[in-house]
This record gives sequence, C-alpha cells and structure tokens, in this order.
Amino acid sequence: MRILVLLPILRDDAIERETKKELARIASSTTQYEVRSLPSGPASIESEYDEWVTSPYILNEIVRAEKEGFDAVFVSCILDVATNAAREMVKIPVIAAYRTCAAVALTLGDKFGVVTIVDSVVPILFRKTREYGLVENLAGIRSIEVPVLELDAHREKVLESMVRESRILIDENKADSIILGCTGLVGMAQLLQEKIKVPVLDPTPICTKFVELLLTAGVSQSSHAYYKPPEKFRRLSNVPYLTGDS
Repeated sequence: MRILVLLPILRDDAIERETKKELARIASSTTQYEVRSLPSGPASIESEYDEWVTSPYILNEIVRAEKEGFDAVFVSCILDVATNAAREMVKIPVIAAYRTCAAVALTLGDKFGVVTIVDSVVPILFRKTREYGLVENLAGIRSIEVPVLELDAHREKVLESMVRESRILIDENKADSIILGCTGLVGMAQLLQEKIKVPVLDPTPICTKFVELLLTAGVSQSSHAYYKPPEKFRRLSNVPYLTGDS
C-alpha cells in the first residue's frame, strides 16, 4: 500500500518531523507512507479563510497523488479541509481527520471531547460536528491557546494545558474520550492518555490505520455520495493537475 499523508500547509520542519516519527512508529511492512506539504497556501490553518486559501492546492495534490499511483490520501488537518470535494475528483480513498476520529470515538464510548489549539478553531469544529450530525455526542471543545506554529517550541506547556482542558471535559462535561483537535499535536496522545485515563485519539495513527483497513477491505468513498463534478470551463492558475497543464 502507498499512502500519501498530506500536510495541507506550507512546509514546517517540526510538523513534518513529528508526523514522520509517528508514522515510523506504527508502520507495517506492507505499507509505504509519504509525507508531503504544499508548495503554496497558508503557513497554518486556523480559520475558515485559511481553509479557502488552501483548498485548490490540496485538491491539486490529491489528483496528482492518484495519477502517481498512491492507493489513498489522508489529509492531515482536523478541519477536514477539501476532503468532500477531493472525494468527488478521485477514486482512491480520501480520509478526513475529524470525521474519522469522531466515528472511532463512538465505537469506544458515547461522548467525545475535543482539545484544540486556539479559540478561532472552536466554532469551525462545532460547525463540522453539526454537519456530521454528532452534536449530541460532543461533550465539548476546549482550546489551549497555542498557535500551530508555536506547538513544537512549547511542548511541555502544551501537554500541561491539554491535561487541564481534558480534565474539564471529562469531569464537567462527561467526555469518555478525547480527540486531539489539531494534527500538529501528533505524537502526544500516549502522554496525555497516561495522565487522564481515557482514550485519546491522535488523528495521524487513527486515520492512517483506518485507511489501511479500507484498502485491505477493498472499499472507498461511494460515487453515489460523491458524484464526479460535471465537465465545464473553470479558470484556475498554479494548480496544474486541476487544469491539465501538468
């Protein structure tokens, strides 16, 4: 299996490093992971505006990945950026971080909490939860107020803040599992789980192993849910795999 783990931001050495470290930890002999960042787009995704800016470049990379022979793509962003659109454009599985983790959380318990990075992400995640029909299963969303690009420099503070916010979700909101609400928190699930004593879901291992399951079972997204976009003229630039200029 060849799986592309797409970081939908400009290259950040720390995030790439930690993502590759986690993938190396969980890798099987039958799976080849490749981590890529975007050549154009935002440095991080912390707003709806960032989502719109990055979406064409994400789609371009996913179409490219299918042409290059990848078997699946995991879009490594908790906001599930452009994943629905990508599923319309390719036949290979495209895996969304939040949607997948929420589904897994509901096989482990009844109510999940989310600990994310900054307050601006909270309403976006709530809207995603409502879109997925899971509001009654959401215990709450808390933020640690550390931006994506500062996570690596403050990992001890980040862990302390995640413990504090998780305990609020567990004790006051009755969460029985916690989802890491940013893929920049990759590799910290086990440390957090040891301290709070409930399942902690890190999107990177959860989603990459889930896509391996789909590939082993021979299934992908349904073409009756994600129809191929109609042929028509669309003016785009700097996205060659969408415009046919590659």
